[in-house]
Amino acid sequence: LNSLILSIVSYITRSLLCLFFFLMIRRPPRSTLSSSSAASDVYKRQLTHVTEVQPCFLKRCTELTQIDLTPLSQLTTLETGFLAECSGLERLDLSPLTQVSEVQRDFLSGCTGLKSIDLKPLSKLTVVMESFLAECT
Repeated sequence: LNSLILSIVSYITRSLLCLFFFLMIRRPPRSTLSSSSAASDVYKRQLTHVTEVQPCFLKRCTELTQIDLTPLSQLTTLETGFLAECSGLERLDLSPLTQVSEVQRDFLSGCTGLKSIDLKPLSKLTVVMESFLAECT
């Protein structure tokens, strides 16, 4: 019974996080093509000093097509399930994540819409767990 309750709470928490970030990371209006749009500025101001994210952060955010990782530039570890199963994600700029030295399981796994990714910014990477970019066709 406890594991069922824990599973339900975990699912609700992930769903709320996905909803929150989906609403905050929407594309700027077509008339505002610069990355300094109002929506982008609000997102960056709200998440300026993030040093840790929990497992499955932004997992299954299937409508997410792009994300600005600049507010997460202080992360040293990408936890299990980080951006996993985000099938709508088309491109990902990892350049803000220069401090990352460890990537846990399922990072970007199931991101079937991902067209390209540059891993050069992860130059400090020393640990990569299984299913890194798994099932990204």
